[in-house]
Amino acid sequence: MSFKIKSTIFYCFSLSLGLLFFNSCSEPEPKAQHSIEAILNPYRIAPLTAILNIKSEEPCTGLVKVLGETPIEHSFEIKTDSVAVPVLGLYPNTENNVVVTLKYATKEVIDTVKIKTNNIPIGFPEIEINKIDRSKMEPGLHGCDIHYANNGKFNSMPMIFDDQGKVRWYLDLSFYGNMVSPFQRLKDGTLLMVDRFNIYEFNMLGQILKQTKINNKRKFFFIASSI
Repeated sequence: MSFKIKSTIFYCFSLSLGLLFFNSCSEPEPKAQHSIEAILNPYRIAPLTAILNIKSEEPCTGLVKVLGETPIEHSFEIKTDSVAVPVLGLYPNTENNVVVTLKYATKEVIDTVKIKTNNIPIGFPEIEINKIDRSKMEPGLHGCDIHYANNGKFNSMPMIFDDQGKVRWYLDLSFYGNMVSPFQRLKDGTLLMVDRFNIYEFNMLGQILKQTKINNKRKFFFIASSI
Protein backbone atom coordinates (compact mmCIF):
# COMPACT_ATOMS: atom_id res chain seq x y z
CA MET A 1 0.00 0.00 0.00
CA SER A 2 1.49 3.36 -0.99
CA PHE A 3 1.11 6.64 0.99
CA LYS A 4 0.24 9.94 -0.37
CA ILE A 5 14.86 19.64 1.94
CA LYS A 6 18.91 21.04 2.07
CA SER A 7 18.88 24.71 2.54
CA THR A 8 20.99 27.04 4.60
CA ILE A 9 20.38 27.48 8.31
CA PHE A 10 19.42 31.08 7.66
CA TYR A 11 16.68 29.99 5.22
CA CYS A 12 15.17 27.48 7.64
CA PHE A 13 15.18 30.00 10.48
CA SER A 14 13.52 32.65 8.33
CA LEU A 15 10.81 30.21 7.19
CA SER A 16 10.02 29.26 10.78
CA LEU A 17 9.62 32.90 11.78
CA GLY A 18 7.33 33.45 8.81
CA LEU A 19 5.13 30.51 9.79
CA LEU A 20 4.93 31.72 13.38
CA PHE A 21 3.89 35.17 12.24
CA PHE A 22 1.32 33.76 9.82
CA ASN A 23 -0.20 31.45 12.44
CA SER A 24 -0.45 34.25 14.97
CA CYS A 25 -2.46 36.38 12.54
CA SER A 26 -4.95 33.76 11.29
CA GLU A 27 -7.60 31.63 12.94
CA PRO A 28 -7.39 27.85 12.39
CA GLU A 29 -10.13 26.45 10.21
CA PRO A 30 -12.68 24.58 12.35
CA LYS A 31 -12.99 20.86 11.76
CA ALA A 32 -16.32 19.34 10.80
CA GLN A 33 -17.69 17.39 13.76
CA HIS A 34 -18.70 13.78 13.26
CA SER A 35 -19.48 10.65 15.26
CA ILE A 36 -19.40 6.96 14.35
CA GLU A 37 -21.24 4.09 16.06
CA ALA A 38 -20.50 0.50 14.99
CA ILE A 39 -23.13 -2.27 15.26
CA LEU A 40 -21.77 -5.77 14.59
CA ASN A 41 -24.03 -8.37 12.94
CA PRO A 42 -27.13 -6.14 12.96
CA TYR A 43 -29.56 -8.85 11.77
CA ARG A 44 -27.97 -11.68 13.79
CA ILE A 45 -27.24 -14.07 10.91
CA ALA A 46 -24.25 -12.40 9.16
CA PRO A 47 -21.48 -12.33 11.81
CA LEU A 48 -18.82 -10.77 9.56
CA THR A 49 -20.86 -7.69 8.74
CA ALA A 50 -21.59 -4.45 10.56
CA ILE A 51 -23.38 -1.13 10.20
CA LEU A 52 -21.68 2.19 10.87
CA ASN A 53 -24.09 4.91 11.97
CA ILE A 54 -22.23 8.04 10.92
CA LYS A 55 -23.38 11.53 11.89
CA SER A 56 -21.86 14.71 10.48
CA GLU A 57 -22.57 18.41 10.90
CA GLU A 58 -21.92 19.00 7.21
CA PRO A 59 -22.84 17.11 4.02
CA CYS A 60 -19.99 15.04 2.64
CA THR A 61 -19.03 11.99 0.65
CA GLY A 62 -17.15 9.15 2.21
CA LEU A 63 -15.40 5.82 1.93
CA VAL A 64 -15.33 2.86 4.33
CA LYS A 65 -12.46 0.40 3.94
CA VAL A 66 -11.82 -2.85 5.81
CA LEU A 67 -8.04 -3.13 5.95
CA GLY A 68 -6.25 -6.39 5.22
CA GLU A 69 -4.41 -8.33 2.54
CA THR A 70 -7.59 -8.17 0.47
CA PRO A 71 -9.19 -4.84 1.49
CA ILE A 72 -12.89 -4.26 0.88
CA GLU A 73 -14.31 -0.76 0.53
CA HIS A 74 -17.67 0.91 0.10
CA SER A 75 -18.47 4.52 -0.80
CA PHE A 76 -21.38 6.54 0.56
CA GLU A 77 -22.81 10.06 0.78
CA ILE A 78 -24.21 12.07 3.69
CA LYS A 79 -26.79 14.53 2.38
CA THR A 80 -28.54 15.37 5.65
CA ASP A 81 -26.98 14.78 9.06
CA SER A 82 -26.53 10.99 9.23
CA VAL A 83 -26.27 7.77 7.26
CA ALA A 84 -26.12 4.02 7.98
CA VAL A 85 -23.20 2.51 6.06
CA PRO A 86 -22.88 -1.28 5.61
CA VAL A 87 -19.50 -2.85 6.38
CA LEU A 88 -18.80 -6.13 4.58
CA GLY A 89 -15.81 -8.45 4.56
CA LEU A 90 -14.67 -8.34 8.18
CA TYR A 91 -12.06 -10.93 9.12
CA PRO A 92 -13.19 -13.55 11.66
CA ASN A 93 -11.62 -13.72 15.13
CA THR A 94 -9.95 -10.35 14.54
CA GLU A 95 -10.01 -6.79 15.81
CA ASN A 96 -10.65 -5.32 12.37
CA ASN A 97 -9.40 -1.85 11.47
CA VAL A 98 -12.08 -0.07 9.43
CA VAL A 99 -10.95 3.28 8.01
CA VAL A 100 -13.63 5.91 7.44
CA THR A 101 -12.75 8.82 5.15
CA LEU A 102 -15.08 11.82 5.08
CA LYS A 103 -14.56 14.27 2.23
CA TYR A 104 -15.95 17.77 2.68
CA ALA A 105 -15.82 20.73 0.30
CA THR A 106 -12.54 22.06 1.71
CA LYS A 107 -11.18 19.32 3.93
CA GLU A 108 -10.84 15.58 4.48
CA VAL A 109 -11.25 13.75 7.80
CA ILE A 110 -9.95 10.22 8.37
CA ASP A 111 -11.05 8.08 11.32
CA THR A 112 -10.44 4.43 12.24
CA VAL A 113 -13.04 2.21 13.87
CA LYS A 114 -12.06 -1.09 15.49
CA ILE A 115 -14.59 -3.94 15.19
CA LYS A 116 -13.90 -7.22 17.01
CA THR A 117 -15.38 -10.40 15.50
CA ASN A 118 -15.73 -13.96 16.77
CA ASN A 119 -14.32 -17.07 15.13
CA ILE A 120 -16.14 -18.93 12.37
CA PRO A 121 -18.31 -21.86 13.48
CA ILE A 122 -16.73 -25.20 14.33
CA GLY A 123 -16.86 -27.52 11.35
CA PHE A 124 -16.20 -24.93 8.68
CA PRO A 125 -13.87 -26.39 6.04
CA GLU A 126 -10.27 -25.29 5.91
CA ILE A 127 -9.67 -23.45 2.64
CA GLU A 128 -6.32 -23.92 0.94
CA ILE A 129 -5.52 -21.93 -2.21
CA ASN A 130 -3.23 -24.06 -4.40
CA LYS A 131 -3.19 -21.83 -7.46
CA ILE A 132 -4.85 -18.64 -8.57
CA ASP A 133 -4.62 -16.79 -11.86
CA ARG A 134 -6.50 -13.50 -11.71
CA SER A 135 -6.05 -12.93 -15.45
CA LYS A 136 -8.45 -15.83 -16.08
CA MET A 137 -11.02 -14.89 -13.45
CA GLU A 138 -13.77 -12.38 -12.95
CA PRO A 139 -12.98 -9.69 -10.34
CA GLY A 140 -14.29 -10.23 -6.83
CA LEU A 141 -14.25 -12.86 -4.11
CA HIS A 142 -15.36 -16.50 -4.23
CA GLY A 143 -18.66 -17.95 -3.03
CA CYS A 144 -19.89 -21.44 -2.25
CA ASP A 145 -22.64 -23.21 -0.33
CA ILE A 146 -22.11 -25.28 2.83
CA HIS A 147 -24.78 -27.62 4.25
CA TYR A 148 -24.75 -29.68 7.42
CA ALA A 149 -27.29 -32.51 7.77
CA ASN A 150 -28.44 -33.88 11.12
CA ASN A 151 -31.34 -36.34 11.42
CA GLY A 152 -33.25 -34.85 8.51
CA LYS A 153 -32.58 -31.22 9.42
CA PHE A 154 -30.19 -28.99 7.54
CA ASN A 155 -28.02 -26.07 8.49
CA SER A 156 -27.20 -24.03 5.39
CA MET A 157 -24.35 -21.53 5.48
CA PRO A 158 -23.49 -19.83 2.18
CA MET A 159 -20.07 -18.22 2.46
CA ILE A 160 -17.57 -16.04 0.62
CA PHE A 161 -13.78 -16.26 0.91
CA ASP A 162 -10.90 -14.22 -0.51
CA ASP A 163 -7.78 -15.04 -2.53
CA GLN A 164 -5.93 -16.00 0.66
CA GLY A 165 -8.58 -18.53 1.66
CA LYS A 166 -9.90 -16.33 4.49
CA VAL A 167 -13.64 -16.47 5.11
CA ARG A 168 -14.96 -12.89 4.76
CA TRP A 169 -18.72 -13.40 4.88
CA TYR A 170 -21.32 -16.07 5.65
CA LEU A 171 -24.98 -16.41 6.56
CA ASP A 172 -26.15 -18.70 9.36
CA LEU A 173 -29.50 -20.02 8.10
CA SER A 174 -29.78 -22.82 10.67
CA PHE A 175 -33.03 -21.35 12.06
CA TYR A 176 -34.86 -22.45 8.88
CA GLY A 177 -34.09 -26.13 9.47
CA ASN A 178 -34.20 -26.77 5.72
CA MET A 179 -31.63 -26.80 2.96
CA VAL A 180 -31.55 -23.30 1.45
CA SER A 181 -29.56 -23.39 -1.77
CA PRO A 182 -28.04 -22.31 -4.06
CA PHE A 183 -27.36 -18.64 -3.49
CA GLN A 184 -26.97 -16.10 -6.26
CA ARG A 185 -25.87 -12.50 -5.85
CA LEU A 186 -27.50 -9.98 -8.15
CA LYS A 187 -25.84 -6.79 -9.43
CA ASP A 188 -27.54 -4.69 -6.76
CA GLY A 189 -26.19 -6.98 -4.03
CA THR A 190 -29.46 -8.80 -3.35
CA LEU A 191 -29.06 -12.50 -2.56
CA LEU A 192 -31.52 -15.04 -3.97
CA MET A 193 -31.94 -18.46 -2.33
CA VAL A 194 -34.60 -21.15 -2.38
CA ASP A 195 -35.86 -24.08 -0.39
CA ARG A 196 -38.60 -26.47 -1.50
CA PHE A 197 -41.44 -23.99 -1.10
CA ASN A 198 -39.93 -20.50 -0.81
CA ILE A 199 -37.78 -17.98 -2.60
CA TYR A 200 -35.80 -15.82 -0.18
CA GLU A 201 -34.28 -12.42 -0.87
CA PHE A 202 -31.63 -11.12 1.53
CA ASN A 203 -29.25 -8.21 1.53
CA MET A 204 -25.59 -8.80 2.39
CA LEU A 205 -26.17 -7.79 6.02
CA GLY A 206 -28.56 -10.73 6.47
CA GLN A 207 -31.78 -8.71 6.41
CA ILE A 208 -34.57 -10.63 4.73
CA LEU A 209 -36.13 -8.40 2.09
CA LYS A 210 -38.79 -10.71 0.74
CA GLN A 211 -40.09 -14.26 1.06
CA THR A 212 -42.20 -15.67 -1.78
CA LYS A 213 -44.19 -18.91 -1.55
CA ILE A 214 -43.88 -21.12 -4.60
CA ASN A 215 -45.80 -24.08 -5.95
CA ASN A 216 -43.92 -27.26 -5.05
CA LYS A 217 -44.59 -28.59 -8.55
CA ARG A 218 -42.64 -25.76 -10.19
CA LYS A 219 -38.91 -25.98 -10.69
CA PHE A 220 -36.48 -23.09 -10.43
CA PHE A 221 -32.94 -22.89 -11.74
CA PHE A 222 -30.24 -20.38 -10.82
CA ILE A 223 -27.14 -19.61 -12.81
CA ALA A 224 -23.97 -19.13 -10.74
CA SER A 225 -22.39 -15.70 -10.81
CA SER A 226 -19.20 -14.11 -9.49
CA ILE A 227 -19.31 -12.51 -6.04
